[in-house]
Amino acid sequence: MHRTGDLYEQFQTLEQQKETATLGMWVFLVTEVLFFGGMFLAYTINRSAFSTAFGIGSNTLDIKLGAGNTVVLIMSSLTMAMAVWSAQVGKKKLVSIFLIATLGLGTVFLGVKMTLRNWPWRRRKWIKPSPSTPTSTSTASFISPFISA
Repeated sequence: MHRTGDLYEQFQTLEQQKETATLGMWVFLVTEVLFFGGMFLAYTINRSAFSTAFGIGSNTLDIKLGAGNTVVLIMSSLTMAMAVWSAQVGKKKLVSIFLIATLGLGTVFLGVKMTLRNWPWRRRKWIKPSPSTPTSTSTASFISPFISA
């Protein structure tokens, strides 16, 4: 519904407009639950089927960089939401400040991602798969790069 309570032209009544907005929000929430439910199910199945590979992979993670990047991502979401709010209330100077902060945080996020992606290669921990590496095409193509001595 419009912030001023005005009726958009495609609706006949304010009640219809409100019901449509409510239905749209519920459809969005259901699709999010279905999508992320499927993602978590796929993760759980793969985690149980390839527990050794997940264990080896988790040893290469940097918890401090990952946690810091999570904080940066949440802060960038906050600054973007604040930029939208500032635009809605007409505070143009704040919009620029929040958008620049969001851009800066996004750059930091990408920089940390590049560091996390390049970290294993700098340590030279990547070697060819051992003979015990699973040989099925789908498994080997996924796990082979992650096996280290």
